[in-house]
Amino acid sequence: MNYSVEYAKYLTDPIYCIEKNFEVFDNTQKGYVPYKLFTQQKKLITAYLKHRHNIVAKPRQAGISTTTAAFIAVKIATASSKNPERIEILTNKLSQSKDFLSKIREFLLQIPPWVWGDHYNYNKNAEGHVVGKGSMTRLDFLNGSYVAAKPCTKDSLRGTSPTYLIIDEAAFVENGMETYSAAAAATATGGKIILISTPNGMDELYYKAYMGAIEKKNDYNIIRLHWAFDPRYNKDLEWRVKDDTGEFINRFPEEEFTEKSIL
Repeated sequence: MNYSVEYAKYLTDPIYCIEKNFEVFDNTQKGYVPYKLFTQQKKLITAYLKHRHNIVAKPRQAGISTTTAAFIAVKIATASSKNPERIEILTNKLSQSKDFLSKIREFLLQIPPWVWGDHYNYNKNAEGHVVGKGSMTRLDFLNGSYVAAKPCTKDSLRGTSPTYLIIDEAAFVENGMETYSAAAAATATGGKIILISTPNGMDELYYKAYMGAIEKKNDYNIIRLHWAFDPRYNKDLEWRVKDDTGEFINRFPEEEFTEKSIL
């Protein structure tokens, strides 16, 4: 293998790296399977690369947090010591943030050792192991990157300047206005923000950012994900439209579903 060429692919194309190296647990098969991203998950990663601020509207059990964790793992593994990734994960409860961090750690353990360089320590219990230094709330990496899991409080981002700030289930954050202001301040020097959530009424954080994006009052890019695009749920699914008499006038097989027809 030409490691230089392969590393260049990982650096520029996280989707390639994810599908080349990562596995996820599949309940239907009762085991780990290669992580093959479906179209909407690829769209998600492409948006993360293209836009500074993203807001994700998703159904439950869509695998979006997992996909985001895989993307962040690739960004950490391919970061340089001169430009490390500083990842802050916020949720309404610390336990949820820790779960997100655990997903990132699991993917990092699947990164090929050669990606980290000659200073990689193969002993997983050693202090120098790439994901061996840290705790359940913070991991520090050999290239200077880190990922921290925190609850959403007014002081969670004090003194930080993350390259990526991820707020999962953002619509359920209790102190949304304070978090919104703190996020804007912490990322003012160029950091990226990812808001992920299922809807939860007119909350101060997620709903405010979402409506602001629709009204062109902020620079958030909206990523809307529909359950019908998920191949786990749309097998043999057909989209039908009735005319005024109640007769079906159109039938769209699943491969022809579009955001315009569904959303």
